[in-house]
Amino acid sequence: MTIRLAKSPITLQAGGIAAILKPSLRAGFIMAEKWTLAELDKGIAELDFPMICSIAALGADDPVKALRIFALEVADRKAIPRLQVHIPAIREFVSRSLGLVDHDDSKPGAVTGATAEPNLIERLTELFEFATGVLHWTPADTWAATPAEIISAQRGHLAYMNQLHGAGTNKPTQAESYTTDRLKRVEQLGYDPAFDRDAFNSLKQKGSA
Repeated sequence: MTIRLAKSPITLQAGGIAAILKPSLRAGFIMAEKWTLAELDKGIAELDFPMICSIAALGADDPVKALRIFALEVADRKAIPRLQVHIPAIREFVSRSLGLVDHDDSKPGAVTGATAEPNLIERLTELFEFATGVLHWTPADTWAATPAEIISAQRGHLAYMNQLHGAGTNKPTQAESYTTDRLKRVEQLGYDPAFDRDAFNSLKQKGSA
């Protein structure tokens, strides 16, 4: 049984209608293919209505309800200030779907986090490969998980591998082992800056044997 991390739901609500946004690797991958972080940051900050509707539809448990919520808002003459109410939810959904460190509450439209990562698609693809190839999650479960959940599972798996293969005289060196501080940093970043593609492929092959 796979244990998944859970956080409080992200809710959109207006005019007696409510929709829940569910962050996922799938939603993050689609957004990363469609927009850069800078474009997402700018679009959300400037209340880009088509972009916000597209983002909401990606994660809503009921896309029709989500779009109705925004339709009600733009029908009002005070649409702009009312749309601002939904920005924290949209920003949190984007951050959690892309696996960013956190969203910045001090900036109403900011999408912040792993901005130094040059290729979000590559990073999200690596998470998909690890979850399906090493952890043997189904593609459906992997797409439905958040990057943070996969990273947490990856941390546990690596800690287990260190414990399993680090006994006796062949203990890994401090640089090679995933210490508590190092694993915490991986979780905070949302990716492993020391990710070794060759080692990953080797581990993947062993897991498939």
